[in-house]
Amino acid sequence: MIIKIWLKAIRAPFFTATIIPVTLGSVIAWHDTNDFMWLRFWLTMLGVLFVHTGTNLANDYFDHVSGCDEANSTPTPFSGGSRVIQNGLIAPRKILYVSLVSFIIGSAIGLYLNHLCKGNIILVLGMIGVSLGFFIASSHSV
Repeated sequence: MIIKIWLKAIRAPFFTATIIPVTLGSVIAWHDTNDFMWLRFWLTMLGVLFVHTGTNLANDYFDHVSGCDEANSTPTPFSGGSRVIQNGLIAPRKILYVSLVSFIIGSAIGLYLNHLCKGNIILVLGMIGVSLGFFIASSHSV
């Protein structure tokens, strides 16, 4: 039961917005180099999924704090958040905590991938992604 609640909280069905671009980019790189790096593919996938998770949870938390989700009387899967806070299924503080942990794990994976590659493009893109994910999610409350 708790797994189902957390899958709802992280809005797992929307992970296709992460999985498809990572897979497509990896296939293009494979086509161009004739070398598919499975470890880097799976680390990239995990890293961006953790950042996506952090973003979704931060959005739920900050929309709760600002009252946006409570004010939404007709929530849909695309508007109104996961409703796990509003329905009392997960405490707001726990949502924020798991969001921050997800951002940290995603960032750590990104730092490791940056270490494996030349230059710092992964570091730069990762910092942009994490910053946008957190600050856009929190923009209603700031």
